[in-house]
Amino acid sequence: MALTISVSDIVQASRSPLLAIRNHWSRVRIGDIGEVLNGAPFKSELFSRDTGVPLIRIRDVGSGETNTKYTGEFDQRFLINAGDLLVGMDGDFNCARWRGAPALLNQRVCKLSVDPRVYEPRLLDYVLPAYLLAINRTTSSVTVKHLSSRSIEDIPLPFPPLSEQRSIVAELDKQFSRLDEAIASLQRALRNIGIYRQSILNEVFPATDGLVAVSVSDVCSVISGFAFKSEDFTTEGIPVVKIANVGYGEFACKNQQYLPTQFLARHIGFVVEPNDILIALTRPITEDTLKVCQYPEGVPKALLNQRVAILRPLEAADGAYLLAQLHSPQVKSQVLAALSQTLQPNLSPSDLRRVSLHWPSKRMRNDVVAECDRRLSITRGVEAQVDANLKRAQALRQAVLAKAFGGPEGADAPT
Repeated sequence: MALTISVSDIVQASRSPLLAIRNHWSRVRIGDIGEVLNGAPFKSELFSRDTGVPLIRIRDVGSGETNTKYTGEFDQRFLINAGDLLVGMDGDFNCARWRGAPALLNQRVCKLSVDPRVYEPRLLDYVLPAYLLAINRTTSSVTVKHLSSRSIEDIPLPFPPLSEQRSIVAELDKQFSRLDEAIASLQRALRNIGIYRQSILNEVFPATDGLVAVSVSDVCSVISGFAFKSEDFTTEGIPVVKIANVGYGEFACKNQQYLPTQFLARHIGFVVEPNDILIALTRPITEDTLKVCQYPEGVPKALLNQRVAILRPLEAADGAYLLAQLHSPQVKSQVLAALSQTLQPNLSPSDLRRVSLHWPSKRMRNDVVAECDRRLSITRGVEAQVDANLKRAQALRQAVLAKAFGGPEGADAPT
């Protein structure tokens, strides 16, 4: 759904210090100092994984790379270079500088540029995310969120004198260079924890014979999601589990959407219950990590959307063992082999049911779970500390930006 309220009204109503301006500043519309270039509707039948010109799709904003290429003719003005600022116009409205090789700009993504003689481009990097977030939160979640180029043009940016813009950028760069180093160190720690966790699973589930082999369908019910219509989604009611909620080992509670309560009785076969194991069916594995998690306890029942499947063990007590084995190298290699060779790799429910598992006696399964818990308990504590520090770093980043654009002293409410 496109925006139904003016961007100026959103900024005016906001109490966020990130949308404030200092008393001696004015505001300026992006459209008055810059240009928004919408991506082109390139034909999907000319997309390729192997040959052609790289093509930036909405999922590539922020990644700096793309796995899609375009084999047809194109207008040179849609060719993006490293350093260009891109904005995703559906979903979360992300923005980021492109870091990859020259690539074509696909529809639902735009390039945003400002006149450096009037507005410091690096200041835009620091300012813009808060305005996009405010628009995102205001946009209705009933249907797919869509950001128009007109809405981007109407964003009223803070407009200090150019010399002050440059001073602000220099100070923010200095502050964030230290903060970014600390965040990079924490992220390396998380990656090392993941490597250690995987090494434990490799030891617990070695690639050896001698264990009883079963298929997923022998020990689980496999339920693939229902294709609910976007117009059915509401802002309250029964939660919907979508592919975005399936994290790498943890359930991600973000961008929650709902369906009317009467849908629960009408789609009883697609109910997600606490402790159900969820697996993504589209792009289920990246960088050797399976996108699988457990639906947490203490949350309401939900309905399962398309592109996600439930693995529900026939014996509930086997959930922990199954979840651990899904991260084993044997299972991941089978998932990789079963993926469709398309631009959007998919795992079919039938292929998922055929995945082979090592399924020893119940006592051995319990022993495996106990050993995993014992050896991974330390990593959980360290991971929790790292996550807490990452959240503190993000809070510090927001505090620094708030002080730069409004601050506790001398700030105006957004005007």
